[in-house]
Amino acid sequence: MAQIITRDPTGTVGARDPLRLSRYLEAYALNSAGITEAKSIYQAAGIDRGTAVSYERVLENVFVVESLPAWRTSRLNRLALAPKRYVMDAGLMAAILRTDAQAILHDGKLLGRVIDAFVTQRLRDELGDRFVAGAVFHAGAHAFPLGERITALPISAIWAA
Repeated sequence: MAQIITRDPTGTVGARDPLRLSRYLEAYALNSAGITEAKSIYQAAGIDRGTAVSYERVLENVFVVESLPAWRTSRLNRLALAPKRYVMDAGLMAAILRTDAQAILHDGKLLGRVIDAFVTQRLRDELGDRFVAGAVFHAGAHAFPLGERITALPISAIWAA
């Protein structure tokens, strides 16, 4: 991880502070696989918006992070206004957060984010443009569309088939 922070990747504009970049990357990792406003991340890192935009661009250029565009339906307008941000590798995410498997297993929220990041990474790597459709399971009683080719299904649908 130190090499990501201290190395000067091609495409970097302007000088950067390794300590501030490290704080930004850690704040990003803490919010990986979540829908978080950019302001929350850069404020947690103690940097301004312009610096955050520059850091995110650098980290995207070296394939450390990525943002998936926001999607929305009328049912979820409040939840899906910001992109979903990912540290692109679940193992790297754990290293950035200086955590191990035991700590992840004991923190349900972190475990969910690590699993989400891992599954997203695998789907991206394996399917690419061949993605046909996806499902998100929830504890409710009814199915509903979430977006193009993605449907929310009650978890009971697994046993009903």
